Amino acid sequence: MDSKTTGEVWLLDIRFSRATFCVTECLIFQTTKLMSGMEPEVRDFLKTVLKTISAGMLFLVFHMIVGLYFNWAFFEEDVRLGNIIYYFVFAGSFTYMLFYLYKLWKGKVFN
Repeated sequence: MDSKTTGEVWLLDIRFSRATFCVTECLIFQTTKLMSGMEPEVRDFLKTVLKTISAGMLFLVFHMIVGLYFNWAFFEEDVRLGNIIYYFVFAGSFTYMLFYLYKLWKGKVFN
């Protein structure tokens, strides 16, 4: 590969990065513009819903990776130390997530 081809690829990469940044910036601007027209109570409620979904997805993805892909959620022949650690972490993170969601939604549901 000669330097001209490498330079063209590099230039194309910069153009693509700038275009991606511009599209992302436009989406953020439009979302902010839409959110600014909302009532504050609705905006706060939607942020709370988004935080709830994000916390649940983070919990599920983390435990899917650690438990299923690393095979710590299953007992094959005997109980391994990894299984014990995984289930303690699972119980602790689930308890923390429920506590977080309780604090997040406390006073916002039936007011």
